[in-house]
This record gives sequence, C-alpha cells and structure tokens, in this order.
Amino acid sequence: MRSLMLVSNDVIHVPRIMQEARSLVRAGIGVTALGWDRRGVHERSRFAVDGIGIQLLRDTSLMRLAPTKLLKSPLWWRAAYDVARPHRADLIHSHNLDTLRTAVRLKEDWGRPLLYDVHDIFSYMIEGDYPRFVAAYAQRMERDLLRKVDHVVTVNEPLRDHYQAITDRPVTVVMNCREDIAEKYQAPRNDLFTLLYIGNLHPDRFVLELVRVVQSLEGVRLLIGGRDHLVEEVEALCAKSPRTTFLGEVPSDRVMPRTIAADAVVCMLDPKNRNYRLAYPAKSFDAMAAGRPVIISRGNPGAELVEREGCGVPVDFTERSLKQAVEALRDDPKLAERLGRAGLAAAKREYNWGVQEKRLLSAVRSLGA
Repeated sequence: MRSLMLVSNDVIHVPRIMQEARSLVRAGIGVTALGWDRRGVHERSRFAVDGIGIQLLRDTSLMRLAPTKLLKSPLWWRAAYDVARPHRADLIHSHNLDTLRTAVRLKEDWGRPLLYDVHDIFSYMIEGDYPRFVAAYAQRMERDLLRKVDHVVTVNEPLRDHYQAITDRPVTVVMNCREDIAEKYQAPRNDLFTLLYIGNLHPDRFVLELVRVVQSLEGVRLLIGGRDHLVEEVEALCAKSPRTTFLGEVPSDRVMPRTIAADAVVCMLDPKNRNYRLAYPAKSFDAMAAGRPVIISRGNPGAELVEREGCGVPVDFTERSLKQAVEALRDDPKLAERLGRAGLAAAKREYNWGVQEKRLLSAVRSLGA
C-alpha cells in the first residue's frame, strides 16, 4: 500500500507532516511526499528521511516571474501534477487547500481515495495579506473541491465543526501534539528567567512587542527564533539589548531541547485574525510536552484548553498583560513549576502523538489503506 502526500513546502520542517508520514510508515504504508522547495535551499531534490521518500520541486523560470506566492501556486499545481501522475498511489493525502486542486486531478485520473488534511482555513489565513475577493475565491474553490474528497482530517474541534457544516464527508480530529514527551518533570536551570518563542515572525504573533516587553524587565531574557515577515526587524531590535537573543531559523529537531531548557513559552496570537480564533497553537503543545508553562493570548480555543488544564497563563493581547504574566512567573517559581507539571501530565494523558496517531490511522484505514 502506497500513499502520496502533496505538500506546498519542503516537508521536513513541518513536524505535523513528518509525524503523520512516520505513523503511516510504521503501519506498513509506503509514503512519498511531493513538496515545494520554495526558497531553493535544498541541495538534493530526492532523498529519504525515516523511511519516507521525499521529492522537492523548485520554482520554474515562469514561477520566478510571479510577483507573489499566491500567483505561483497554480503553476506549482500543474508542475506537481505532471511529476506525480505517472506514479500511481493507493491513497492521495493532500495537505491544505494549496495542494487540493492537484490532488483532485490525480484522484480523477487514478480513481483512488483522497484524504484532505487541513491545518488552517486557507481563506482566513490569507485575508489580511490579499484583497477580499482573493479570500472569497479561495473559499469558493475549497467548497467546490470538497465534493471530491473522501475524508477530512483537521487539527481541532472548532475546525471539525467548520468542515462538518460545509461537507457531508467524515471529519476526524488529529491534533498537532508532540511525539517526544518528557519522561518526567525537570526544573529549568537558568540564571535568568528565560522565555522562548520559536515560530513565524509575523505581525499577528506579537513578536516585536514581546521583545520590547522583555527589554523593559529585570531578571528576564528572551530567546526568539523563526522566519517570515519580520526577520530583519526582530534581529535588529534584539541586538539593542543583551536580554534578547535572536536565534535565526531553528531546526525542528532543536525545538524540544530549546523548550525544555527554557522557563516558559510565549504564544501570542492576534484575536482579530479569524484563523487564530479557531486555533490550538502548536506552541502550547510543545510547552506541555516539555513541562513548561505557556503564556498564551486569550481569544482562541487553545487558551481555553490551557486554562482548563491549568498549565499556563492566559493574557490579553497587550504589552501590559504580557508583562504582568512574565513578572508573575518570574517572581513565583512554585507557580511556574505547578503549571509546568500540570501541562506535562495532560500531555502524557491525552495531548500526545500516540493518541493522535490512532485517530489518523483509523481515518486512513476507513479509506481501504
């Protein structure tokens, strides 16, 4: 049994995709992931990782002329289809809307089942960066293509409810939980109370504000890493103070060691963003798996989960509220430990990849794989 994953990124830097692929391989399903090396940084276009075959496509000369990522996408859909079509698989596994049109064409050619694995509502995700009619078109396109899908997998209950309202296909929740859970709680060993943020450096993530808050506090330091819109601004701002260190892009296999070494994790999402209002941020699951408290902004179900499990500090999306939370954890090590221990217990009980893997394999087997 063979599965073809379609992914609009380089595959290996997305923990969810790699975890899902490893789970399928362990279940005896061969996996080939066809991805997109958007930045052209990989030396090889074909390689294997953990038994997963990976093939990466680079931008063609025509794609390089397109002024935005969104305009490149239809050209990538065609290129991915041309590469994949001769290699018939038993299951088509499409990650997110920007691979779904290619997946539907392959299903029509091959007559194989299609699993749609949706991590975000694409139209919500782009509506702040593109004109409204573009987001509306993406929404219509997804509704049309959903008619060709056999099963939907998504990351949390709010997204499950969203898709159950617009399709009659079965929808399964597979959360973005960690595969690597700390065996036991270990207290951090830092001279200064150390905050960690690793993720997209986007204005909606409150990253510049986070840097300014830490630079205004005594006895606190921040390690911040990632890439996206604000890389240059974050790096320049961090350089103004020894309390803030810019890590650059952090390899996925270094995220958990960094998290365990920190005192707390920060996860601030703008509640005005409709996509975030339906999110269970992966950073909160990272913190739980490491036994570290998370400071998380209110206005999303992830904050409700953190409050319910007693494993972090929900705050308003303001510098003042964030500063107060940092001070509270800095000044009360027993509070930080209690929250960290609660998060680790929840991760061991439910919010771990072992539990999520069973849900994924059940969905895949329902399609005959």
